[in-house]
Amino acid sequence: MAYPEIPALPPAPQRGTPDFSEKANAHVAALTPWTNAANDLGQWANDTAEAIEQNAQAVGEASEEAQGAAGIALSLANFAGRWPDIEGTLAVPASTYHNGKYWALLEDIADVQAEEPGVSAVWAPANGSEFWSPISSTQTLTKNRNYAVDFTTGPLTLTLPASPATNDFIQFYTSAAEATDSVIARNGSTIMGLSEDLTINYDAKALHLVFNGTTWRIVR
Repeated sequence: MAYPEIPALPPAPQRGTPDFSEKANAHVAALTPWTNAANDLGQWANDTAEAIEQNAQAVGEASEEAQGAAGIALSLANFAGRWPDIEGTLAVPASTYHNGKYWALLEDIADVQAEEPGVSAVWAPANGSEFWSPISSTQTLTKNRNYAVDFTTGPLTLTLPASPATNDFIQFYTSAAEATDSVIARNGSTIMGLSEDLTINYDAKALHLVFNGTTWRIVR
């Protein structure tokens, strides 16, 4: 859409000239349409900026989806199965699934069970292996998973997994509305060493908790 044009104002009147009144009247009469046109141009600029932002976001989301699809294809191309189910030797190229992620093998190994993905350096996260599960209701979370949380219905109670192991994590970001007054329920474990549920008292945009073997720690 073409941008609105602002009309030129007629010549300003000059005091002491014979046509002062005539030019003054014309100048004043032109101010209202000039102001309206200026406002229209400002609105057009705002609308255009919003459209550009939305288009950029759509392009970014499409790019992320493409990267995720590529990562899945790469992971499944040489998929050896779930890590707990694999025994014996394993050679590159190979991939596995463990703790909510796909992992790519970097070097040949003699004993798969001696090299746990996420612990051993012989494994690297496959590109696009981190997915954000959308949720919008009170529920118990699954360990080692990322969540996109919609708080539109109001504050939620998100319960941490029971019996966590060392390095288990939970991560979420606020996908809509505000997280204020929502609760992270400890579910038998402590949070930051305290036997208390965590009440979010501000609009948290993201939260990442990791279990260190003793307590859930807020790492960011």
